[in-house]
Amino acid sequence: MDNQKPSVAILKKFALRYFTKQTLLDIRWKKMDAAGMADYKSKVIYLHPDLKESYNTFGCRVGHGMDYFPATKMKLSKWESYFATLLHEIGHFKFRKWKIPKKWPRIRNKIRREYPGNIEMQTYVAEDYHDDFANEMEIEDFKHYIVGGAECVPSLHMRVEEWAIREFKKQRKAINLLFKNK
Repeated sequence: MDNQKPSVAILKKFALRYFTKQTLLDIRWKKMDAAGMADYKSKVIYLHPDLKESYNTFGCRVGHGMDYFPATKMKLSKWESYFATLLHEIGHFKFRKWKIPKKWPRIRNKIRREYPGNIEMQTYVAEDYHDDFANEMEIEDFKHYIVGGAECVPSLHMRVEEWAIREFKKQRKAINLLFKNK
């Protein structure tokens, strides 16, 4: 079972649980650095066709140089890894934007006026505003917000991963039935 890869048709059938036929996006194979990617504009989920051994558990990259490894230590078969990745990418469509605090645009705009066009300096200077943030994670979220907007916030990515884990736990039996009935 570990060396099996589901067909795109099986993945789409599974994805219909989360989308209507009219809104179902496309699912495609794509060789890339990540296990999966959600493309909002094209409404496509890309999955790497050859998942590495490292994808047999939950965890994801949540930002520039930041990884998130949830408390769940569930081992996944290769077959299950494709569905776990698919659920994570579906989660990006479900939770597209983080509700940002009202003060963030004001602070971001102030920093942008001080350092126009210099993203590296803008994120560096964001640290100077530490009194405006509740904790280090909020500062990291803000720095990613400066770079890519509300959809790039690490806390949002963690929320997506936690949702994917909950959904996977609910759907695990159904996912493995798809393997047996393929």
